[in-house]
Amino acid sequence: MLVNELSASGRGVIVFRNYIAAALIAYAHSTTLENLITADELAKVTRAALTQFQAIDFAAKQASRDQLRDQYRQDAEAAYTLLTRASQPSSALVEDIRQIRHILDTDPALLQ
Repeated sequence: MLVNELSASGRGVIVFRNYIAAALIAYAHSTTLENLITADELAKVTRAALTQFQAIDFAAKQASRDQLRDQYRQDAEAAYTLLTRASQPSSALVEDIRQIRHILDTDPALLQ
């Protein structure tokens, strides 16, 4: 069975398109995956992946950039939504959430 963030059990083959998607799946199935990833860790993965995406030079690869931008943006928005719902967020999590939103709202590489 193919597993994604909407799968019922969280068990099976996990296929992901980027590290944000992988972290989302692990976080969404935290109960069946024995709390493999916390909200703090989801935020750190999301923020790091967005930061690394910003550094990619897509010089002559506009189509690739557009496709990846859309995927990263979609997955980061999903992570952001989950993170804003976290109960009792730490100060580090609050800062990561703020930084994720800032990157999504201001970085030209991620704006459509």
